[in-house]
Amino acid sequence: MSHFIFPDERFTIYKFISLVAALVGVVLNAVPSFLHAGSSDETKNVTIGYVVLICGVIVQGVGMVYMKWKSPNTDITVSAMIQIGASAILCLIWSLIWDTPKVLASQSVAAPPMAWVWALIIGVLATGIAGHGYVFLVNNIGATGASFITFGQIFVGIVVGVAFVHEWSGYRWWEIFMCVIGVVALAVAIGIGFLGDKKPVQDISSMGEISSAEELERQDDIEDEYEENNIEKKEKDKKKKDKKKKDKKKKDKKTKANKEQEKEKSGDIEENIDEKIAEL
Repeated sequence: MSHFIFPDERFTIYKFISLVAALVGVVLNAVPSFLHAGSSDETKNVTIGYVVLICGVIVQGVGMVYMKWKSPNTDITVSAMIQIGASAILCLIWSLIWDTPKVLASQSVAAPPMAWVWALIIGVLATGIAGHGYVFLVNNIGATGASFITFGQIFVGIVVGVAFVHEWSGYRWWEIFMCVIGVVALAVAIGIGFLGDKKPVQDISSMGEISSAEELERQDDIEDEYEENNIEKKEKDKKKKDKKKKDKKKKDKKTKANKEQEKEKSGDIEENIDEKIAEL
């Protein structure tokens, strides 16, 4: 989307290589997850998880482009506050629909205080601070550069999961090697992406001036074209009128000549009649 909307964020070979490397990294880390699924239900859940991951990447990418495109001058804090507030409302509505108010109320009451603390900490870190950083990156390095947040999330998630949750504990050596290659591929994707995205984001005010100048130039071109079309139309109309006048003159001359011929014929006929009467 950035390639077609923003002139300063064209799709380059660096971005293509970065996307390929990121895709390879995700696939390599996904294979062991499917191999270690204990049942068909677990395989189904893993599949759904990766589908949701892909959908999330797409939605986030579209959101970045849309934010830079439609609200480039919005303050970072205000933009983050509005986005997080709208997200909170959506999450509440979705929870009421998915879990029903009864289940939501029972879980809220049954949750221990520490669970609330951890939820609040995660909300502050993963939503509040991350949301502000997200808006800052889009405004300063562009939608394409900010899209590498997704790869960074996957990279950090894998590293933290292995270090603290021991997610690779049941993996065989070649599966671990595959995951390591995948993590390296994700890191390479991020590096190549930023390497090919060195151009600074164009200042919003200058973009406005450029767009205004382009609009004025386009308007002038339209007016010039309109005037040229009017001139051509007037010339064509004049030629048509001149042609009509000439045709009318020719027609009048022809009509006059026909009348004179008829008059001469009628005169000759009268003379013949008079001569015959005189002979009689």
